Amino acid sequence: MGGWRRTKPCNVGIDAHHLTCSQSVVLRQTAEIPPLTEKLWKNAVRNPFRRRAKEQLTVRLDSDVVAWLQRPGADYQSRLNGLLRKAMQAEIHR
Repeated sequence: MGGWRRTKPCNVGIDAHHLTCSQSVVLRQTAEIPPLTEKLWKNAVRNPFRRRAKEQLTVRLDSDVVAWLQRPGADYQSRLNGLLRKAMQAEIHR
């Protein structure tokens, strides 16, 4: 036999006989969601907890620069990224 099985009708106000009762309930719930309008997005803000994508690459630096970066602690890669980001933003906003 086929993959279809007969289910008893679910009275949720949607005429979809091929769906199960739980699928019909979900469909009805999503149909009740109001449409997204420009007014809704007017005050939207980006997620402040979103992490930026990182890329791995190899960079050759002078040994004294590496020593300076590593001196404050083990998180020298984040320090380097922060320094480069500040330089990038300063150049962009010139």
